[in-house]
Amino acid sequence: MKDAEIEALQRELERLRLLATRDRTLLEAIFAQSPHGIIVCDANGKLTLQNKAAERIWAGSASAENIEGWTRYRGFHPDGRPYGPGDWAMARALTTGVGVEFEEYQILRFDDTKAYLLGGCAPIFGPTGAIEGALSVFADITPLKTVSHDLRRAVQTREDLLAVVSHDLRNPLSVAMMRTAMLAKTLSNDDEGKRICRELEIVQRSCEQMQKLVGDLLDFGSIEAGTFTVTGRPESAVKLVDHAIESLRPLATSKSLQLEVKTGIADAVVSCDRERVLQVFSNLVGNAIKFTPAGGGISVETVAEAGHVRFSVTDTGPGIPDEQLPHLFERYWQGRSKSTHGVGLGLFIAKGIVLAHHGKLWVEPNRSSGAAFHFTLPIAA
Repeated sequence: MKDAEIEALQRELERLRLLATRDRTLLEAIFAQSPHGIIVCDANGKLTLQNKAAERIWAGSASAENIEGWTRYRGFHPDGRPYGPGDWAMARALTTGVGVEFEEYQILRFDDTKAYLLGGCAPIFGPTGAIEGALSVFADITPLKTVSHDLRRAVQTREDLLAVVSHDLRNPLSVAMMRTAMLAKTLSNDDEGKRICRELEIVQRSCEQMQKLVGDLLDFGSIEAGTFTVTGRPESAVKLVDHAIESLRPLATSKSLQLEVKTGIADAVVSCDRERVLQVFSNLVGNAIKFTPAGGGISVETVAEAGHVRFSVTDTGPGIPDEQLPHLFERYWQGRSKSTHGVGLGLFIAKGIVLAHHGKLWVEPNRSSGAAFHFTLPIAA
C-alpha cells in the first residue's frame, strides 16, 4: 500500500473518530440534560445507564444484574396489582423485540412516595439483528394527575352544590306559584282586586323566570360535566315544529311579528327527546322574537336531508356582528346586545342538547341582515 493511500486512510479514520466523538458528546449531553428519565439495560436486564432525571423521578438510584433484580423497582397496574419483573415495558421489549408505546403507570419511589409515570421502551438491536438491550424513557406526570384529580373533584362539588341549591329553590318556588294562583282566584272583580291580581301576575312571572334559571343551571352543570343525557323516541318533525310555534306565537303576535312555518317535507320521523328539542326551539325562536323589531318576520323551516332533518330559524332582525359569531355558543356569552336580560346560557345549553342527539347546531355566517340558526336531528331508524 502506498504512503499516499495510508495517509488517506488515516485521515478518513480521524474524520470518522471525530464524528463519533461529536455524536457521543451530543448523546451524553442529551442523556444528562433530558428532563425525562432514561434507563438502559443489556440483553440480560442488567441496568447499565440511568440519567439524573431518572434518579430524581425515582428518588434514588438502583442497580440490577438481571430482570429478576428489578423487584427493587415497585410499579402497579391500573387495578392496583403490583408489577412482576416481567411486567415492566423494558422486560417486554427484551422478550418480544417490539417497542412499547407510551403507557401510564403508578410507582412507589425509593422514598416510599407515590408517583405517576408516562413511559415507553424500545429494544436495542446489534449488527446481527440480535437484541442487545433496551432503552426506557419516562416522564413524571404526578403534578398533572393531581391537577386532574382536583379538577374532577371541583366539578363534582359544583354538581352536588347545584343539585342541592336547585332542589331547595324549586320547592319554595313551586309553592309560591301555586299559592299566588290560588290567591288570584279568590280576589273580587273590583278595582282593588284587579290591582292585586296584576301584582300577583308579576310575582308569578318572576317565579317562572327563577324556575327557568334553576333548570338552566342544572342543565349547564350536567353538560359541563359530560353527564347530560337524552332519551330518544320517534317523533314527527312537523308536529314538533307545530307544537313549538303554537306556544311561542302569542309572544310573537304581542310584538307585531309575523311567525311563518315552511315545511319542505310531507313529514319525517326523527329520533329525539321531545321536551328537550322543544327547549331548543324555545331558545332559538325566543331569541329571534327578542331581537327582531316590531313589524319584522321570523320563519321556521324543516328540510329532510341525508340521514337527518334540518330545522332552521331565520329572522329579519339586525343580524349578528361577525366578531360575535365565534362566541355565540360559549357559556355566559351575551350576543347581539348586551342590554338584554339573561345569564348567557341559552345557546350553550341548546347546543349541548343537540349534540346529545348526535346532531349539529350552527349559525349561518356572512349574512347582510337578520340571523339564521340551523340544527339537525337524526331520522329515526
